[in-house]
Amino acid sequence: SHYSPATSRGWEYDSIAPERAAGSPASETADVQAINSLLTNMDQSWNAHDIDGYMSVFWKSPGLFVVVQAEQYQGWDILYRAYKTGFPDPSAMGTTEPSRVQIKRLSPDFAIASNWWSVSYPNSKVHVVGNTMMDLQKFPDGWKIIAAHSSLAEP
Repeated sequence: SHYSPATSRGWEYDSIAPERAAGSPASETADVQAINSLLTNMDQSWNAHDIDGYMSVFWKSPGLFVVVQAEQYQGWDILYRAYKTGFPDPSAMGTTEPSRVQIKRLSPDFAIASNWWSVSYPNSKVHVVGNTMMDLQKFPDGWKIIAAHSSLAEP
């Protein structure tokens, strides 16, 4: 069976134009909402400087693969340790603000998402802007990020 979700501009959901094609099955809409909610929780955890909450959206597996700029992290435990080590003072994580979220399901249990964001830091004029592309899989306990690649630029 061929999977073809209703799409608009190639994405099922785009936060800057969130209208949906008429007649989308409820299951599709529920999945897109669940993924959007996961991304919102991810940002809220980051802004609360809660690394454990932030990491809860990732697949807790040695198979997790995350790239941030030139750094590669293979496995949930390694990524978790990197955040714990990288932010001994969690307030240094700054505040992230999503500017655009795009979501597309590729099959009933696999999706991609793109999150455009900016981060600002306390006592600093530095403003980092970036994009994270994510692969998500639906597990019995819900959607999880199984791979991600973040690119950033400091203007």
